[in-house]
Amino acid sequence: MDLEQHPLYQEFVLALENSYKKNSNLLIVTVPGIGTSHFIKKFIEGDTSGKFQHIKDDSSELKEFNILDLNFEKNHEAFQLATQYFKKAKLSQKFALVVNTPSILKTDSYLQSNLANHIYNTYYFKTLGKNIIKVISKLTGMNLSLDQEAKIYSYSGGLSHLTKSLIINSDLLNKSVAELIDEPVIINPLLPTIRVISQCNTEVLNKLEITQNSIFISEILKTYFSLHPINLPPQIVVNKDLSFTEDGIPSEHKLIKIEKQIIEMASKDDGVILKEKIADLKWGDGSYDDFSDQAIGKTMQRLGRKLKKHQLIILPKVGYKIVKI
Repeated sequence: MDLEQHPLYQEFVLALENSYKKNSNLLIVTVPGIGTSHFIKKFIEGDTSGKFQHIKDDSSELKEFNILDLNFEKNHEAFQLATQYFKKAKLSQKFALVVNTPSILKTDSYLQSNLANHIYNTYYFKTLGKNIIKVISKLTGMNLSLDQEAKIYSYSGGLSHLTKSLIINSDLLNKSVAELIDEPVIINPLLPTIRVISQCNTEVLNKLEITQNSIFISEILKTYFSLHPINLPPQIVVNKDLSFTEDGIPSEHKLIKIEKQIIEMASKDDGVILKEKIADLKWGDGSYDDFSDQAIGKTMQRLGRKLKKHQLIILPKVGYKIVKI
């Protein structure tokens, strides 16, 4: 199978072309090692119109439709660079912005940015499934048995970079998953993916099909994170109208403003929120000594009753922690 025949490649191309036709900006959500940049490169190679271009640095002149692939995971200036491109664009010039660190999309810096205000469509770049094994096998000239293909998919879960590492090093397939995690040629190329995944919420991982029902599809990732558990902040997403979701499931409740602020603050600090910070939100900076723990407790109890997938744990003399049930 050639890459152009892969169903997800065709879906990806359609998303780009539709954004161009609608003259609208597109957000592409992905993680390192999943194959996005290779898809973009292949798309640009096949584009004969000259209307599309692949931008990876700060030195490009804009065309009609520009795919900003700036590698947020590696480049700490990617956010500022993308903002600069958006600001200098003419009204007729549009973008597909590739963000390979999905956690940034929940930050105030992004939500209040020029980027967020000008993006109206989102495409989740999913793992490439079993078909990617035949694509990479053909590219690398490797002949695999059906048993090897099955094992590679079980180990990789369709992650492009991990699949390639396993194909090239197919002599290691007789090893257990636990042994493969200790193999530098397998684990080292996967580390950027692991770093980003460890900051993603379960809703995003499910949409990217890295997990299914919040369980990793890749046996290597599943084993790695069982040995190195992810300490994620609360998986609670609050909408502008104060409705919210937990683990991607809409709640029947709505929050009030201070509850929204508490959740946002807890999300930035591994679920922990100090009593002093709650008092600051409720009554103003430096107000904790003037008000009782009982009043703070009532605020937290009201919030706790609205949560179904999380619970509030009291941290004596410190505050509270929001944890998954």
